[in-house]
Amino acid sequence: MNQLLLPVLFFTTGSLVLLWPRYARLITLVAVLLSGALVAVLTTHFFVYGPISYTIGGWPDEIGIELYFDTIGLYFSALTVVLGLAVSLYLWSRHMQSHFYLLLNFFFGSIYTLIFAYDLFNIFVAMEFLTLLAFLLIGYPRRPYQIWTSLKYLILSAIGMGLYLLGVAVLYYHTGALNLGIIAELIAGEYEMWVIVSSALMVTGMAVRAGIFLFSMWLPDAYSFSSPVVAALLAGLSTKMAGIILIRLAAAFPIDFSLLILGCITGVLGGLYAIFSHDLRRIISFSAFAQIGYLLIGLGGSREAGITGGMLHLVAHGLITSLLFLAGGTAIAAVGGGSVSLLNAKRAVISPLARLSLLIGLLALSGFPWLPPFVGRVLLSGSIEAGWLQAVVSLISLTGVIAIVRLLPVGYISDRNSSLFSCDLSLESLSFVLLLLPIIFFVPLVRMTGIEIDLGINLIKPSMILISGILLWHLVLKERITGTLPKGILQLEWAIITLVAGFSIIYLMIALL
Repeated sequence: MNQLLLPVLFFTTGSLVLLWPRYARLITLVAVLLSGALVAVLTTHFFVYGPISYTIGGWPDEIGIELYFDTIGLYFSALTVVLGLAVSLYLWSRHMQSHFYLLLNFFFGSIYTLIFAYDLFNIFVAMEFLTLLAFLLIGYPRRPYQIWTSLKYLILSAIGMGLYLLGVAVLYYHTGALNLGIIAELIAGEYEMWVIVSSALMVTGMAVRAGIFLFSMWLPDAYSFSSPVVAALLAGLSTKMAGIILIRLAAAFPIDFSLLILGCITGVLGGLYAIFSHDLRRIISFSAFAQIGYLLIGLGGSREAGITGGMLHLVAHGLITSLLFLAGGTAIAAVGGGSVSLLNAKRAVISPLARLSLLIGLLALSGFPWLPPFVGRVLLSGSIEAGWLQAVVSLISLTGVIAIVRLLPVGYISDRNSSLFSCDLSLESLSFVLLLLPIIFFVPLVRMTGIEIDLGINLIKPSMILISGILLWHLVLKERITGTLPKGILQLEWAIITLVAGFSIIYLMIALL
């Protein structure tokens, strides 16, 4: 029942914001705290009784809408509570209009709907609503470039979700079912043409929203031009929802090989574009492509450890990118720009806690041992046997280190008299602490869920990649990386062409398997 209460809670509080706009901040904060209590109840029930299924109205699964709380629901519900509280605190001292909080509450309601969704059409409805909310949030400040960015996001998302809905229609015509559990039983071992077509259409549709290179070319501009809070929500939650749906689709449809290839392409190209970017938010945006590559490779490997590693990496990336966008927003406001050179030159004017947050977030993104992404990569690497795939994963990790290493000096506190706690203990600073805690204690938190991770024997390879990336940057690439890679692929017309071409490629990969 709590699976239903969580979305209803935020849709209700969003309506209350319209009635009492003066209390919009307080209503949102109370809603987030109440959602934390409901998630805690669900988590307790999950550890005692296992996965929780609730069908709205008590209808049979064949015709009802099932809300399912499993391991995916556990991890991403906890992530949503943490990010919701961090964003609420970050916004507390900012004068946002009440309709922004209306959108924010509806955004969280849509997120919880997608976390628990186990019905293909319910997924479509919730994803479409989330698309409209993200469109309005990206363009909220109403600057021309933000409005155009939000329109590009809306157009590409509409095309992607249209393809997804077409795939659902093909599937429903042949099976008469929309519930993923029932569909998995009906098509087990089936490789008929309609299964291939529907799988390709749904994967292409979700690829547009998941941050997959060549499909999600709205992402760099949306992350770079939206406000820090909106960028944190998009990177931390919105794109992760499409990742969740891909995890669920991979359990039912023969899409392993296509996800594996897409993961390799996304990881390598995302890392290369991040290396040739020279702005903090741009680097984080392109690094997001590379991080999604790990999830797809884990799903494509079809091994439990790899899938778990990919899922944990997705959660870790949500925490880290949210922290980087929030702390980065504070840093950019302090120095007056987001270029790497400017941030390094004027880092002294950035508050020590924001600098520490950037440092830890950047180290985590580069795969520093014992920080969250390292956990996912250890599980993922342990599930990979093919030598060529190990080489690709290592290459993705190496490009990540090279892209990040030039930003590490931003976190260096050169003034010995500067104290981490010399900054005012504002609610904005508290939001950084709230995100830093689960990042620092990610390993013990994961172990509490029953996942055993032996990190001690897996230090050599990541450490070598980290050292190699630092040396490559300082000794070879530092003076050579001055320009950028082609930007035409980011334009709307080329993004649409690559999206359509991408469907053909996915179809062929599934068919040839």
